[in-house]
Amino acid sequence: MSTMSSSTLVMCIQAVEAEIARLRQSVERGVDELGPDEQETLLSFAKAASELRHLLETARAAEPGLPSYDDLLSAP
Repeated sequence: MSTMSSSTLVMCIQAVEAEIARLRQSVERGVDELGPDEQETLLSFAKAASELRHLLETARAAEPGLPSYDDLLSAP
């Protein structure tokens, strides 16, 4: 696997989490129920988020100044 910069990793985490939030909010507002395709999409994004969390933890070991995953989610 090739390497990626810490700023790209941060952007990927924020983008994946934004899409997860969008899908969940759609259901919570009663606009949609997730169909099979959207459920699969949500599952895929959740898996990606888990993998990105692990990559960030590894990167933080080498670059202690990186924010935690949870801090990234609370950033404006």
